[in-house]
Parts: sequence; C-alpha cells; structure tokens
Amino acid sequence: MKEYYENPDVVADYSDARFLVKRPRTHRRESGIVDHFFRMIGWVDRVLDIPCGAGRFQKQLLRNAGALLEMDYSHAMTRKSRENFQKDRENDPARARFSVGSILDIPCADKRSDVVFSMRLYHHFPHIEDRVNILRELKRAGRKWIILSFYNFWSYQHMRRLMKNARSHRQSRRYAITLRQFYREVEEAGLRVRCFRSNARFFSEQTIALLEIPD
Repeated sequence: MKEYYENPDVVADYSDARFLVKRPRTHRRESGIVDHFFRMIGWVDRVLDIPCGAGRFQKQLLRNAGALLEMDYSHAMTRKSRENFQKDRENDPARARFSVGSILDIPCADKRSDVVFSMRLYHHFPHIEDRVNILRELKRAGRKWIILSFYNFWSYQHMRRLMKNARSHRQSRRYAITLRQFYREVEEAGLRVRCFRSNARFFSEQTIALLEIPD
C-alpha cells in the first residue's frame, strides 16, 4: 500500500481533486463534523495530523490550534502537504512541522499533542490487533483528545460495496466494523467514546468519533 501513496498521480489526485473537486459534499460534511468537535474541545496548543495526506485539513486544524504537526508514512504525501502549506502566504511557517512516520510507531514523545487527528486510515486495517495497537499509539501521542474516522458496517454504502464485490469476486481493501466492535476496541485501548457522527446517517460508511484520553 505504501508504494501506492508514493505514486505522483495518486498524490496529485489527493491534493487537487479527490475530495475538493470530485467529492465536495463529502468534504463539507467531514469538515462540519470536525468543526463541531472542536467547538466541544475548544482552542488547543498542538494538533498531530496522522496521516496528513496532502494536507486537506491543514487550514481547519490551524484555526483551532496554535501549532500543527503533519505526519504521513508516505514521503511524497508529506512533501505535498508541506508544499500546499507553503503556497498560502498567510500561513506562518513557525506554526507547522512536517515529518514522516507510521501510525503504528509514531516518532514523537509521549503526550506531545492535545489532539491527535486521524482521518480515513482506520478502515484499511483488517485485523483487530492492529487497530487496537493504533488506538494505543494515538493515546500515547495525545494528551486529551483523539478525532478518528472509521467505516460503519451497518450502512447502505457498505452493504452496496459487499454486494458489488461479491458479484465481481473482488476483495475489498476497506474494512468496516460494527459500532459495538468499535466500542470494544476503544475500551481495550483504554479510551472513551465521547461522541460520534456519520457523514450521512444510515447511508454513509464514513463515521467520525471523538475519543477522550483518560487522565
């Protein structure tokens, strides 16, 4: 999968077209949920965005935090995120850092960020053990909050995907889980679900959760 995200065409698609042009409604819905969560959280000193991709949420995160660490395990994505940040002359270079790292072994000190933000990655991991390890690593890197997206099994989109893959005999690289399973994994990692919202209730797989890191 890493080779895929190093592909220049894929990087360009994520930067310029994938959500902002091809799926603007999805982007607006996700941004609205993120804004809602930050209204609950309030202003914070630092946010870790992993995986940052091409920096789709940079501006939004910097509206709610003093500093931002953009991190991705793809060198090409991390470079594109930095380039997109530098294009905007209003951005203060002192407020953002860019680094390469894996979500399974985040290269940062414990409790480094007030909020850890992870969008559209969790559903790529089929094994419970890996997902719980991701949650534990996000917990280690964060101080208080985690904003994390996952795919909800009981949704129209997922049922449609299952039927489509069955007809074509394809194996999906996206793994949806039930809400009950998600709660189990969160609890096993020592976290608490504060709330969650779907992009479109009952229809969309994409669900974004606000998780609390206990003191």
